[in-house]
Amino acid sequence: MKRIMKRSLAIALAITVVGAGLAFMPKKANTVKAAQTWELYWSDEFNGTALDTSVWKYETGNGNWGWGNGEVEYYTSRTKNVNVSDGNLNIVALQEGYGGKAYTSGRIKTAGNKTTKYGKIEAKIKVENGNQDGVWPAFWMMGDDINSVGWPACGEIDIMEHANSNAFMSGAIHWDNGGHNWWGSGAEGARSAYGFFSDNSNNGINGWHTYGLIWDENHMEWQLDGNTFLTANITSSNADEFRKEHFFLLNLAIGGTGTGFTNNKTANDATFQTTTMMVDYLRVYKLTGEPDPTTEAPTTTTPEPTTWDPEIPTSVKIEDVNAAAEAPSVFDSYFANGSWDSGAGVISNQTKHGFSMHISNTGNNLWGVQAYLNNLPYIPGNTYTYKCTIESDIDRNIMVKVSADDDDHTINQERVSVQAGVPYYYERQITVPANFNQNMHLYFGLGHDGEDTSPKEQINNISVSNLSFTTQKKTIIRLDETTTEETTPEQTSVVPDITTEKEETSVAPEKATTKKSSVKPTTKKPAKKPGKVSIKKKVTRKKKSLKIKFKKIKTANGYQIRYSDNKWFDGYWEKYTKKTTYKIKKLDRKTKYFIKVRAYVMNGKNKLYGKFSKTKKASTK
Repeated sequence: MKRIMKRSLAIALAITVVGAGLAFMPKKANTVKAAQTWELYWSDEFNGTALDTSVWKYETGNGNWGWGNGEVEYYTSRTKNVNVSDGNLNIVALQEGYGGKAYTSGRIKTAGNKTTKYGKIEAKIKVENGNQDGVWPAFWMMGDDINSVGWPACGEIDIMEHANSNAFMSGAIHWDNGGHNWWGSGAEGARSAYGFFSDNSNNGINGWHTYGLIWDENHMEWQLDGNTFLTANITSSNADEFRKEHFFLLNLAIGGTGTGFTNNKTANDATFQTTTMMVDYLRVYKLTGEPDPTTEAPTTTTPEPTTWDPEIPTSVKIEDVNAAAEAPSVFDSYFANGSWDSGAGVISNQTKHGFSMHISNTGNNLWGVQAYLNNLPYIPGNTYTYKCTIESDIDRNIMVKVSADDDDHTINQERVSVQAGVPYYYERQITVPANFNQNMHLYFGLGHDGEDTSPKEQINNISVSNLSFTTQKKTIIRLDETTTEETTPEQTSVVPDITTEKEETSVAPEKATTKKSSVKPTTKKPAKKPGKVSIKKKVTRKKKSLKIKFKKIKTANGYQIRYSDNKWFDGYWEKYTKKTTYKIKKLDRKTKYFIKVRAYVMNGKNKLYGKFSKTKKASTK
């Protein structure tokens, strides 16, 4: 649930054992029958008339940038937002002005009161009106040492999260391995590992379901109604966060337009209906005796759940990336003699890191003379350090701007005053919004400001140098005998299994003489990556299907088609084909889809992927 923190960004009811054991017993333990090898250890059945504050604590307010997630609600401790009645805990999200926010809701935790390490953990939950935009219920856990080590070093276990009208819920873990790491539903290698509702229209998140986690020192299993949909091996020393006490949290968030988990959708003020997260019980079991494989093997879905093994050597490479240096062209200018607003000048010495400008007329507006660097690559949600040195031979006011193609999507804009002959060292922290999906440009307004004292016709020489626009790019590197590629969390490339075929040897049969035969080894060359695919023309959309055509790659054995309902491919579907024309059917009529393709070659039994094509948006005929 915590994000960085986006999934922080990357996401409990429990037991504290004191002395010889735990004396706290469930309120109606006699009505609860544990499985044969699982013994009920602790539960809250929510049978009373008020929240048990010896177990639960309220978290109130909106936190830092909506608890690090861009949430727009204000959490309160009022009974209208958190109450217990009819055997259920009720967390209620209301549309009402409170604490400067348009919505209120509830968030509770057991930190400092109840913690657990390992066991079988289950909660029976339903969320009335939970299919609305922005609605984000969560049942999750955090390491009990969060106050001393911080997040994500404390570890985070997300047992259930749901967004909007999705027909599925997700599970995940977050931990620290040289930086924020996460694994779970939607992660590379586990894209389809979600808990799907069989009838989302009538009995999805708005119906009663049991959300569970089986957790021991070696592995975790996420379950929906007893069916395992995701597993993780946590035996690696990189996963120490998951071999210590955790507490539980229950909350009902309202995501904002900058909340990636809810696809940047927020609640509709005009249509929002009161939403209630109802919790029938939360139970913790401990394993007693040896499991009986005939009765205790968890029910699993078909195909087998996606797994992750941290034993694969994993490291995080953090590097400074200069987006300006990666721009496709150098600085240019928007003016000529007699152009808009009378501005005139000549640009020279253009690089990606600066330029010089000889201005003969500043015109009537700061934008009468401009310089720009177009189409910088960027990572939404990241903070960039923008630096440059600005010099002028006369006193000037200059506008520095980071923006899309239009003024409606300006990220940062400010006027700086430069003194004649004195270098101005510009340095700012610029955060690209998480939901920003436009082209990004750097602009300098070099025209005449109304506050400038110099005449418009005065010749002026200006230079901008040492320009950089940098951020820290985090790359997860998974290297072993079968993996040679890298994957970054900000992109949607999958780490393929790449295996170089073993050497094969052929031995000539021995002759009747005592002379030994020679052995001549033969080695197959590893396959080369295929070229980049290009999608032909438009991707045509007709009702519930779309048709895609793409360029044939001669060396390819097949193609992987990836499509999503958002430009960032934050969640997507995949299709495989050997043809260059493919039709995807049974799509939602109202949803916008984005498509990209890449080719692959077979390298032994594994696929070796090329680069993805440019993303295309499906358009109706």
